[in-house]
Amino acid sequence: MQKNNHKGFQIGPLFQNVRRISEITNGKYDKELLTFLNNNSDNFIITIQNEDVLKSLSGLFELHKSTFNIYADELLYKCRKSIILKSNQRRNDKIFKDKIIPDLEKIGFDKAKVILKELRK
Repeated sequence: MQKNNHKGFQIGPLFQNVRRISEITNGKYDKELLTFLNNNSDNFIITIQNEDVLKSLSGLFELHKSTFNIYADELLYKCRKSIILKSNQRRNDKIFKDKIIPDLEKIGFDKAKVILKELRK
């Protein structure tokens, strides 16, 4: 966790592990986990931009279920252009209404609300 150079990972499993560490330790390592998240923000953004939107949203939802929910919203906001583009590409798929929009409604509760406004135009 002390490395700033993590590459070749998927958002979902990584953020699920962050959530689990926080839960299992009752927040004992939350400060270190937040430092890890902050140190690797650029890597997360690059991964989200290159990853399938469903995988990215699943990962961000894992983080949203933790004490780091505001970080998930912030990260979603920083990736909004990519998320909007990829979501719009799936607009005609059933999964758009059944999965993408509901996940965005949960994860994007603050700054990232703008994504939903854009997608609902």
